[in-house]
Amino acid sequence: MLHFQTYYTPGVVKYLQQNNVKTLVLIRKNVLRNTLSDLRARSTKVYHNEAGNKNAPIPKFNVNIEELGRKMKQIAGFNKQLENDSKNLDRKIIYYEDFENWDVAIGGILAFLDVENIPLQVASKKLNPEKLEDMLENYTEVAAWLNENGYSKYLD
Repeated sequence: MLHFQTYYTPGVVKYLQQNNVKTLVLIRKNVLRNTLSDLRARSTKVYHNEAGNKNAPIPKFNVNIEELGRKMKQIAGFNKQLENDSKNLDRKIIYYEDFENWDVAIGGILAFLDVENIPLQVASKKLNPEKLEDMLENYTEVAAWLNENGYSKYLD
């Protein structure tokens, strides 16, 4: 379950709770990366690398600082709301960052679902570079804003 699903499907949380449905809740801890991924995807119209092809680098992009701040606050609020809204469900919270160790993350999910642990392949790969400097045209401006606004923990 993602936040937008609770927004666009009113009553889904109540249904899941009433029917004791095992629910996987996906949250991205790194609000900066979540925001940048969203802003880049909206800008480029490329949302996933389903072919797993990382050969074609995605060009750097410029981030509007006002939009960055607004979107980071919005996403942090969505995360808190999703955690709170799902607290009475039979849930497993999965963090996007957990998928860095794919086999362990999938093993935990399958165990929660009482499903046999079988090998599963990754369906898509990250598009964004690891280093923010390789992603952002205005990295210096973004880094300064993050430091000034209490988000320095998200800097590489």
